[in-house]
Amino acid sequence: MVVHIHATAIPVDDSLDLRRKRSRDIAATIVAHARYTAPPDRELVWAVYRDGLTARQIAHIRDQSPRTIRARIRRVTARLISDRFKFVVRHRDAWPAQRRAIANACILHGLSMRDAATELRISLHVIRREIALIHALMAEHRRAPRPARAPRPNTIPAPRTTPRRDPAPRHTSTTTPNATIPQLHQ
Repeated sequence: MVVHIHATAIPVDDSLDLRRKRSRDIAATIVAHARYTAPPDRELVWAVYRDGLTARQIAHIRDQSPRTIRARIRRVTARLISDRFKFVVRHRDAWPAQRRAIANACILHGLSMRDAATELRISLHVIRREIALIHALMAEHRRAPRPARAPRPNTIPAPRTTPRRDPAPRHTSTTTPNATIPQLHQ
């Protein structure tokens, strides 16, 4: 028997539902990352995740099919929550201008390498090389050991007031190494 929680008389606090909290956190991340995307993608993401419009409503406004809008939302959302996107946002300011422009065009704005080459007036070979370098930097960043986190101030153990005891002596053998082994008579 399935009992729906809202069909019962028990009052439910929606802030306790961790599934919804996670959904809200992801939606907030998507909305925050949308500022790095191209304006059409930004407007679409904000319409869905910030303003709460459905794909059908957006399709009606844009005079497109809802299926096309849903597919675009999935692609843009997948790009916004990807590790590549987060890596580029965090590290692009330290990169040379050309690598930053290529990362902005291909990874943040979602252009294909060919379209980015045309827009930036750079050869496709340079675009591929820089994207491969960004992937290598990302892989290196993943492999790098993380610095140890400092303990929280309230979790530092109090200093010992009693001296430490020496560990108990280990069990030793009762035989000596040079002892003679008795021989049996034949």
